[in-house]
Formats: sequence, structure tokens, C-alpha cells
Amino acid sequence: MTNDANDDRPRDADSAARDDVSTPNTSGDRPSAARARAGWSDADDDTPASRAHPEVSAATDSSSPIKGTPTPGHPNPTGRREDAPSFVARPLGGTTPKATNEPPQAPTGAGSSPTVPKPVDDSPRSVPPETAGTTPSAPAASPTPSGPEFTSPTAEADDVDDRPDNPFAPKPEESVRKPLWQSRRKPADDETVGKRAATRQRAGFPALPGLGGRSKQGADTGRAPLGSRNIIALAVTAVALVAVVALIASTAVWWFSRDTTASGDPSEDPNATPGPVLSADMMLTPEMATLIDPTRKWTQTLDQAGVNDSSPNIACVGPLAADQPIPEITQLRGLTAGGTDRTAALHRADAYATNEEAQKVFEFRSAELGSCTDTPLYVEKGLDVTGLGDQALGVRLVLHEAKPEYHSVLLVRTGKVVALLDVARVGEPVNMEAQVRALGQSVDRQCGPAVGLCTAPTTSVKIGVPPAGGAQPGLLTSGDIPRISAGTGTWRGNPPAARVDVQDGSSCEAVDFASVGGTGVTRQQRTYLLRNDPAAPPQFGIDQVVLTMGSAEDATNLVNQINGNMTSCNTRTLTSQMSKEAPLITPGQDGVEIRGHWYIVQSKVDAASMQIYRVGLFSAGNKFIYLRSNPTATFDFTDEAWIGVNLRAGERITQLKE
Repeated sequence: MTNDANDDRPRDADSAARDDVSTPNTSGDRPSAARARAGWSDADDDTPASRAHPEVSAATDSSSPIKGTPTPGHPNPTGRREDAPSFVARPLGGTTPKATNEPPQAPTGAGSSPTVPKPVDDSPRSVPPETAGTTPSAPAASPTPSGPEFTSPTAEADDVDDRPDNPFAPKPEESVRKPLWQSRRKPADDETVGKRAATRQRAGFPALPGLGGRSKQGADTGRAPLGSRNIIALAVTAVALVAVVALIASTAVWWFSRDTTASGDPSEDPNATPGPVLSADMMLTPEMATLIDPTRKWTQTLDQAGVNDSSPNIACVGPLAADQPIPEITQLRGLTAGGTDRTAALHRADAYATNEEAQKVFEFRSAELGSCTDTPLYVEKGLDVTGLGDQALGVRLVLHEAKPEYHSVLLVRTGKVVALLDVARVGEPVNMEAQVRALGQSVDRQCGPAVGLCTAPTTSVKIGVPPAGGAQPGLLTSGDIPRISAGTGTWRGNPPAARVDVQDGSSCEAVDFASVGGTGVTRQQRTYLLRNDPAAPPQFGIDQVVLTMGSAEDATNLVNQINGNMTSCNTRTLTSQMSKEAPLITPGQDGVEIRGHWYIVQSKVDAASMQIYRVGLFSAGNKFIYLRSNPTATFDFTDEAWIGVNLRAGERITQLKE
């Protein structure tokens, strides 16, 4: 999840609202083999479905239909997974679950790791001066005489540099040539003409007044007349003075009109105390929140410096771990909107001593949001965000109640500041693109003091894989599995084991996962159990098996082998029957394709009872993944929810780097 910094974006504060960028519309009817995120429509198939642990069986009537509890927020259990839904959240009043007991891990997958920021220079930034010295036009020169040893006055004027490269460089000494009459030797009384004039006369040229010494009148008064050469000298002096004045004026204009906010120039007073990196006036305001939903009246309800035990929490975010940097400044801002759906926003920002500390905390918070461990919240979507600060990502979380409560959470870093914005709403999610634009205005106020990137002219939000997280990278986390009953139940994952004990699964697989592939295969199994749901059968849960094969081809071949066994189960066995099958296809991280199938199998326990299994198997690179659940006829996942669990398991395995 990796804001893509834009080198062209502004670094000054209070940027205007950004252009809308829509989430791609990928909705539409798809065939049964459509790509995974669209799901498959199973509305016309009324065959019972089931799945269970091998050690647990429940007597059920094979003729009774499955009465799976639809996933809240999805009234039509078709198995279709939304491509580009809208987004939501809930009022934040300190009710968000506490910190998890399954510590989040920093992302290990290329796609899961936060956007690698462009290097940020903490030194003050400067804006190149844009000056344009004005060169005044020289006055028209006198007619240029010709003759030996004549010096052009134009050459003298060209020596004046009136456009210095650096406006801050010391001003060049003003070199004004002395008038010629102050430097020439006083001729003797008997010298009525100068040497050059006498030469010209002997050569037959007429004498030029003022160029050959004193005239007769000058000899009588003792002062030389103001000849043409003296006029040229005065003109050159005037040009030089005008050029210096123009240089001073242009430098002054540049100095007072430069943008000190964008450049980050220090105060003119070296002893002045810089402002804080983070303050209350940099947080989300009711005016900014109107970008999220302009139809509501937003009201500020909380403005707090620092946090304590009674402070409200961002969804799925707990206290920082002991090995994480401690923020120097923390600000909280709460807002509510009018209406009956309890729309509310909670904005938190933390300032750290260095960019490196802020980057470390960004990765920690990313893992928390990606796993949502040991909470009743379901990580429904991952969101790739670009154009916001140095790094940015998002998730959409759902609390399955009688009316689902949605939380759209954004995580962004600009320089030394890490910010979170959680917008909650009951019934339907808020628009995430609008939420990005609103947070972008706050980021523009923080980016200057934090020495980070501001908001780009164009931002985007796309559905992606949730950030990697959880204590077991590559495997499902508790936040990846939705509740079965609305308003109750929490998923917990047991520690992974190297010993696989699911044996042949639902009895249709016809393989032993503990030995298939030989000794060169690495095996891992983890079991997830549903707690605190009174309607759940004993030990209801999901088994996940991961086999690391010798190659991607070996993993694909095993999927094809077991799929053949599953589809022929009805004719091969007398005790088990496969009643539903559909393909699974979706992209994972780094272009790795996830491809396989999901099934419903009914297996006879005795003459009077059947055991139902939900099964999923697929490959991703050289990984083979197998899922099995043990529902009953009255307590089961919807097809859509089961497809979502399988897809998430495939996405998680592609985040694992060996």
C-alpha cells in the first residue's frame, strides 16, 4: 500500500480542494468463471451446503435447506464480491476494540509494504530567486569620428555589468571614470593644440574641437571646455548609476515577493523560535469535513492535545508497542454530522522527532489496520491511495450488527507526522474519494512544518489487498473472517503447526495432506475458531493448510488432481457427495494469480445424519492452499462470505516473501 510521491506536488500549506478521482467501475454481470472479486451468482442453486471438522459431526436432515445467515450489508447471498463499493463508518466514542493480543507484524510482501517514500531532506528548502535586472538603454552617442588612435566610447560602456548572477552577491564597486580634463597633462603656455590634433592637421585633416587639448579660449581661462569626450564620460557614468539602482530595485522586489512558506526558508532572525511541527489548527475542521458529505452540518465535538485512557480510538488501532517511537506531539479532533445514521469522524495526528521514526510507526499502524486482530471488525477492503503525503493507504472495516457499521480509515504520513482519519457511518459507507480530499486539506497544513510532501493536484483511491499484518504473515488473520451471526462472535486463530491432521478433508479429496508431494514439501496448518456466538455449533471454525511445493507447476498440478477427485466424488464414493462447485480466480500481490475452486460437500456420518463441509483449494505461485469449514444446515457462511475468505487467503499468501 504505497502513497507514490509526486515530485511536482506543492509543499506549501492550505492547498485548494483536489479534483475528484473516481474508483474504477468494475461492476457488471460475469460468467461463472469470472475473475474473483466479482464472485459467482448462486441464487438459482438451492442445494444444501456444508462443511466441518473431522472430529466433530452434527446430525442434520439432508433434505432441509441451508439457512445460512446472510452477511450483514449483503442482502442477496449470491456469492458476488463487490469490485468498487461505496465506503462507510461509525460514531467514535471510545467504543472501538482495545489493542489486540496478536501483535501485528510489519508487512513482508512487496505489495503489502507501505509505499516507499521518496527521500525527504530535513534541511530547509529554498526557492531559486527569479530576478530580472533591468538594463536601461544608453543614450545616443555622438557621431563616431574616424582616424588613428581613436577610442570608441561604446567599448567603455560595455564594461558595465548590470545583470549579476546572484542578487545576494556584494555589489561591485562603482568605477566611474574621471572626466578627461582631470587626468590630462596641463599643456605648456605655448601649446595651443594637442599632439594628436597637430598630427591630424599635418596630415591634412581638420582639427576636432575638444580632442586635441585646449583651445585658445581654454588657455586664457585655465579650464578645458566640455568637449564630446567629456559628454561621453558623463553618459557612461549615468548608465552605470541607473544600472545599479535597477539592480537594487529588482532584488528588493524579489526579496519581498518570494514564497517563504513553500520554500521552508528559516526566519530572517536566526534567534527566532520555530513554530511547532503539529498544532490544533492543522487538524480537520468542520469546513474540511463538508467535502466528505456536503449535505450534512458538521460540528466539532473534541479538540484534545495528547491521549489518555478515556480518549476515543481509531478502529483497529491500539496503544503503540513498547519498541515503537513515542510521539513528541499528539492531537485529537472529533466531529459529528447531522442525521440519524450517526456519521462521525475521528482525526488523530502524531509528530515524531525524525522521518525515520515516523516511517517506523506508519508500518506498525499499517499492520494493525491490515489484521484487525482479536476484534469483531471485519477487514472488508484494502484501499490503495496515491497523491496524499509521502505514504498513504486505507481500509474499509465492517462491524456486523443488525445494521452494519462501516469504518473508512485512512493512514497517511507527511514528513515527521503520521495521521489517521476514521469516518464511521451506520447502514452504508461514506465516499472514500471525498474523504481523501478532505484529509488532503489537513495534510497541506502539516506538510510544511513536518518537512514532507503535501497533497498532489490529483489523488486516487483503488480497491486493493489489505496491508499485511498479524502474528503469522501469509496466513489468514482474525479480521479476514466475517461473523456468522449479526451482533455477536469473534474469531481467534490458534498458533500454526507443522503437523497436518485434516487427513483427506471432506472424503472427496482422495489425498492425504500430511504426505502428498513427498518429503520435499513444507507443511503448515492453522485453525480458526468462532468464540462468543451462542448459535455456533461446538468447535465451529476453519482449517487452513498451506503446502510449499517445489515449483509453481507442482502446486497447479496438485490443484488439478484434487479438483478431478472432487468432481468425480459422486460416482467414486457411496458416502460423500459434492453438491456445488465454482472456480476461484483473482490477482494477488506482484502479479501472482490465484486460481482454484470452492465446493460444498455432504458426507454421511450414519444412516440418519450428514456432515456438511465447505471446501476451497487453489494455488498461488509454488503455494498450495486448502480451506475447510464445518457448518450445519442452520449455521453456515453465505456463499459470498465463503468466497471472500478464500480470496483473502490467496491474497495473504502472495504477501509472504521467503
